[in-house]
Amino acid sequence: MECKVCLEKYNTLNKRPMVLECGHTFCMECLQSIKRDFNECPLDRQKIIKTISEIGFNYSLLEVISSLESHGLRMKTQVNPKGTEELVITNAHLISRSHSEPSGLSKRRKIVYCSEMHELSYNEHTSEIYSSLCGDSTIICDICRNFWTGGSWQCSMCKYDICNQCYIDQSAETTELALPDLKCWKGHPMYFYVNTLEYYNKKLPFKAIQKCQSCKCTVSNGFFSCRQCFFDICVKCKNKEILPVPHKCSSKHNLIFREMTNRDFYECANCSRMLTGASYNCFKCQYDLCESCFKVLELCQVKCSKNHSLTCIDDRMARYKENYALTYYVCSSCEKTCDEEKSYHCSTCNFELCSKCYGIAVKGMTMGLIITCNNAHKLLYANDTCTYYGNLFVCYICKMKKTKVGSFHCRKCEYDICITCAEDYLK
Repeated sequence: MECKVCLEKYNTLNKRPMVLECGHTFCMECLQSIKRDFNECPLDRQKIIKTISEIGFNYSLLEVISSLESHGLRMKTQVNPKGTEELVITNAHLISRSHSEPSGLSKRRKIVYCSEMHELSYNEHTSEIYSSLCGDSTIICDICRNFWTGGSWQCSMCKYDICNQCYIDQSAETTELALPDLKCWKGHPMYFYVNTLEYYNKKLPFKAIQKCQSCKCTVSNGFFSCRQCFFDICVKCKNKEILPVPHKCSSKHNLIFREMTNRDFYECANCSRMLTGASYNCFKCQYDLCESCFKVLELCQVKCSKNHSLTCIDDRMARYKENYALTYYVCSSCEKTCDEEKSYHCSTCNFELCSKCYGIAVKGMTMGLIITCNNAHKLLYANDTCTYYGNLFVCYICKMKKTKVGSFHCRKCEYDICITCAEDYLK
């Protein structure tokens, strides 16, 4: 016997049950807020015509509550030393709701959105609509994949449906940021949930152990989550404002760090090794990156000539030996054979940049060069010089022809210096 908005137990004081014209019951505190802010029932969206003083109490429910209280089953609110509330029922079973909440949070019931951030509303005619449109009245929940007929919590714009149980889970007791500044990579607001493990055990569409996307600790109850994207951040990382940089699979889906438990091993999409344990995963594409590859992945300022971001690999030679039986690679800039472990790589274009050339390019981009073109224009690094000229450029200093790689460039005068020669002109 709890209010469907705040999920707190009814009582005979401030939480007295009040019943609307549509038949739905809420506690007095919540109904006052609903009337003031929305003026409609949150379950069926019917307008609330009466004033608060005109809305009657649910006397049948009040009699039951009064009877329970008179028999010593009065609910009390206790506060532990840390200030976290626990609900205790005397002369009955202890119902512990103690958890470690971050400071500055307030309890409320969460509005549920579809993946495009449209608010869901209940449509009791969903099956009829689908039957007339598709010839099939079956509704499939977009979260738990269960199916049924009848009504659904729906976004009609996106044809997004969830069942009643998933709606209850999604909108269940949460603690929301007082200033809602925490969002997942898709811009969805994140909420602090006290039932994270229970939710994932029931609702994940795959078997996996979820992790904090920043520090990689295993998810437990009391995490900030976006349940649309299965994106989680622990309280410690949130308070330190440590949020990860998003990286994507080949289909541009965000990668989530998790340990898939429905398989014995996975193949890393970058190094092709067969590995076990956690990975950076896109379950839609069955795409995985191992921790070793992902940790050294960085979006470089310097890119290949087609403006693809480079991947920084710190064990390049080990992978060349393992995959190609090679003991060296050729730098696309200085054209020297290299056997150092670290390189900057574009697998799409077969582009390699040694750490020395990469360092020269970055420093030149950051600090500039002391040399200019013949008309005293500044030279700026351009990744796409070869593409601009067709397929190559000629360095003004060394007269060497360069393909694949960028240059320090004056586009107005079509003046270029290669990375190797630029080393002598760094500020």
